[in-house]
Amino acid sequence: MSSFRWLHLTDLHCGQVGQRHLWPEIRFQFFEDLEKLVVLCGPWDAVLFSGDLVQHGGALEFELLEQQVLGPLWERFAQLGCQPVLLTVPGNHDLQRPGNKIEKSLQPALKWLLKPEQFSDIADAFFDDPDSGYRQITDMALANYVKWAAEQRHRQNHPIATSSFPGDFSTTFHVSDKYRVGVLGLNTTFLQLDAGDYQGKLAWDVRQCHAVCEGDGPSWAKQHDVCLLMTHQGPEWFNDASRKKVYPEINPAGRFAVHQFGHMHAEEMLGRTFAGGPLQRLWQGPSLFGLKHYGHQHNEDRRHGYSACVLT
Repeated sequence: MSSFRWLHLTDLHCGQVGQRHLWPEIRFQFFEDLEKLVVLCGPWDAVLFSGDLVQHGGALEFELLEQQVLGPLWERFAQLGCQPVLLTVPGNHDLQRPGNKIEKSLQPALKWLLKPEQFSDIADAFFDDPDSGYRQITDMALANYVKWAAEQRHRQNHPIATSSFPGDFSTTFHVSDKYRVGVLGLNTTFLQLDAGDYQGKLAWDVRQCHAVCEGDGPSWAKQHDVCLLMTHQGPEWFNDASRKKVYPEINPAGRFAVHQFGHMHAEEMLGRTFAGGPLQRLWQGPSLFGLKHYGHQHNEDRRHGYSACVLT
């Protein structure tokens, strides 16, 4: 029987104050857990990491991520008899906020980007012109993430299609030389350039999908027996247009087996159908190890964890 196996990790926030001395114990428990799980649902073909790998998007944080987390993790995988491919999308903590560091010529563009509720007015210029001031700001904010991702040795030389838009990718896994599993990852965090509540204000665009899917997202999906979708934020964080119009274009029910994301540091697994159509699955992963509080009183119970998945 043919299977595709993967781990879904999210929201590590490597580099967060107070985390460094606590991580070794969490890592010990995590590695012990993997040894038990590999018997049940491994060895794993891929690790889908849905963003917030680091805390402030700094170059030194990405170095720390490799030294303290990813390097030892892949050594552990080798001990367990697997070398999965690492696939990631950026989270809002993986970018560096521009603040007042933007050069004067780009400040008007930054003012527009800091008004996410007006993003529709500049969306065409943003997505169609990779040399625009808007995109220059996005590129700078995600420069450390993009550099780290391009140098990733844990991708095992697996072919991955990218585009000029930072953080987007698609790739194909061949299972038992008979089945094709497609994974699409899209950047949904590019507007979160400042502090504040961005719920219901973020955007994405079908052009992102087409750009990494040979120019035609639906045809790319059709070439696979099953597809997986990964973003950092879930649909509730998108603006009305992105949630009601763009989402059904990118993820109509039946195209992806599951949409996996994180951001909220709490596990939630939702399945829904529309008028008796195919099941649409949305899986929100818990934080692998993030200390950040959330909620009005900062006292919500936040569980650390991850998901181990098998597609048969």
